[in-house]
Amino acid sequence: MVGVLVSLGGLMSRAVKPTIAWLGRERETGLFADLHEDGVEAIEGVSIVYVSDELFFANVGTLRDVVIAEVDRNAPRAVVLDAEAVGAIDTTAADTLRKLIGELEDRDVTFAISRLIPEARRALASAGLDLSSHEYGRTEDAVTELGSPSPRGPRPGGSGPQQDHEE
Repeated sequence: MVGVLVSLGGLMSRAVKPTIAWLGRERETGLFADLHEDGVEAIEGVSIVYVSDELFFANVGTLRDVVIAEVDRNAPRAVVLDAEAVGAIDTTAADTLRKLIGELEDRDVTFAISRLIPEARRALASAGLDLSSHEYGRTEDAVTELGSPSPRGPRPGGSGPQQDHEE
């Protein structure tokens, strides 16, 4: 019985704390990698958060908290959620993302999402959250577009957010 309780406790702990990494660029290759790795540098003005779990009611608050802490600590112009590994999003998570986008806008920080898979995009749309104006098919595109010092968001005449994924 104790073993079952310990296992359930571990499962709940993992469910509430999604796997989150802040990404930067490897100096030698220019590829995105975890900022905790040697040879990886932060990208000026853009914070990239990588989530490799489903987003749902039990863990989306943790994502919100770490994003707000990052904005408070580093004051980026933009936060990019690299959602390649986010396979599912429930309505509570979609609502929390909507609120987070509003909080970031209030702080004059642009929110973008990259590499959103079709299933997650459909889940967001079902929950009434259309992120198409915030979506980039590649994280690189979001960094290029949002990392320039001015203006915020897509540049006039620029390509703006694009969807590279097929539905």
